[in-house]
Amino acid sequence: MLSKKHFSLYILVLGFIKLFLTAVLIGILFAFVGCGGNDQPFIDTIDNQTIAVNASRTMEVYITDSDKKDMHTVKTFSENTDIADVYVKRRNIEAEDIVNISIEGKRKGRTVIVVSATDDSGQDNDTAEMVFDVIVVDPEVIISAPTPLKESNIDGSEISLSLVGLTFDRGTTNEYVSVSGIEGVTAYTIPISPTEATVKLIYNYTDLETNSTLNIIVYAGAFEEQYSGAFLENRLQVRADLRGHIEGPWLWMIAPGGNIDIDNLSAASDGRITERQIAQSGVSEGEHFNSLQWTSGRLLPTTVCGIFLCSSDNVINAVRHIGLTSRSQLTDYSAYALININSSRNQNNVLMGVGSDDSVKVWLNGQVAYSNFTQRRTTGIQNKFNVNLNAGNNLLMVKVCNHGVPGFNDDWGMFFRIYISTDDYTISLPR
Repeated sequence: MLSKKHFSLYILVLGFIKLFLTAVLIGILFAFVGCGGNDQPFIDTIDNQTIAVNASRTMEVYITDSDKKDMHTVKTFSENTDIADVYVKRRNIEAEDIVNISIEGKRKGRTVIVVSATDDSGQDNDTAEMVFDVIVVDPEVIISAPTPLKESNIDGSEISLSLVGLTFDRGTTNEYVSVSGIEGVTAYTIPISPTEATVKLIYNYTDLETNSTLNIIVYAGAFEEQYSGAFLENRLQVRADLRGHIEGPWLWMIAPGGNIDIDNLSAASDGRITERQIAQSGVSEGEHFNSLQWTSGRLLPTTVCGIFLCSSDNVINAVRHIGLTSRSQLTDYSAYALININSSRNQNNVLMGVGSDDSVKVWLNGQVAYSNFTQRRTTGIQNKFNVNLNAGNNLLMVKVCNHGVPGFNDDWGMFFRIYISTDDYTISLPR
C-alpha cells in the first residue's frame, strides 16, 4: 500500500505525463493543419511552348497547396534570356490562385523556363518547380487549298491557314486577315483552333486574263500574343481558266420592234418563224428570214466613252459588219444571237452573266433562263443567273432590244460570259 505521501507524488507524476502527451499531440495537430508547419505547393503542368520572335505570350498557371491556406511566392527563370525571357506580374499570391506568366521571344533558339512557387508559412519552406522548354521561331503563316485554285473555282473555295509561333485571337481574326492580288476577290476568315483558320473566298468574276497570284496577309491584330514584327504573308497561284466575254462567232438576225416581251420574229414573218421555234430547234447559217439570212459574226467586247459616260455599241457594229444592215443605228429593233455550248458532262448551277443596252432575254435549250426589261447603257456584265447544262450540245439564244431615243442613247450593246472552266465546255455555231 502506498503511503499518503507516495500517493500524492504518484498523482503529480501522472499529471506531468498527461501535460507532456497533450503538448506533443497539439504540436502534431498544428503541423498537420499548417499552423507553424509547411505544406508542399503544387503547380499545374505547363506544356512546352513554341513562340515567335518579337512576340509575347501570357499564360495562366494554377498554383495551390495541400491545405489551400498558405500564401506563396512565385519566381521565374530563363536559362537563356537572349532567346526568351519570362516574367511574372504578381509574385505574391493566395494559397489557391492563378498567376499570369509572360514569355517573350527574342531570337531563334531553344531555352528552358523554370516557374517556382514557395510556401510562405514558416521556416524551411517547401518549393515546387515546373520546368518546360521554349522554342523561339521565325513567325510564319502556311496556306493551302484542297484543290488547285482556278478562276472558275475561286468563288466559294476555302483556304486553310496555319500559324507557326503565334495563335489566333478568335475575336479579331476576320478583321486582320486580307486577300489581294486579284480584283474582285474578298474573304471571310473563321478561326477553328488556336493555330488554324479557314478563309472563305468570294469572287465577283472580273476578267482574269493571265495566271495570277492570290496574296494572303495576316496582320498583328489577328494574334492572341502581343506581336511587334512584320505582317505575315503567303501566296497561292490561280490559273486563268475562264473565257472572257464570249465573242463567238454567234449566229445573228435582226427584226423590227424593241419590246422584249413581244415575239418580234413572229411579228416580222407573219407567224411563220417564232422566237420559241428558233430557241428550241435552232437554225443554220444561210437560212433566210424574210429578205435577210442568218449570218455568223463575232461580238467584240468594245466600249466607247464620252466626256461623262461610257457605253458599248458592239451589237450594231456586229450586224453592220456582217451585212444585216447598212444603217449606223437601229432604234426600236431587236437582235438575236445564237451559239452552241458543248458541255463535257451534265453540269448543274452553271453561272452565266449578261450585260445589255437595252432590254435582254436569254433562252437555253428552248427555256427562258433570264429576262430583264430595262433601259440602260452597258460596258460589261451587269446580271448573273444560273442554269443547268446537259452533256453535249446546249442551244443558247440571246435577244437584245434597242429602244433608245434617237440622238440621245441610241447605243446597242451586249456582253456575255460563262463562268466555268474552258476545260469543261466548247462553243460553236448551232447545227
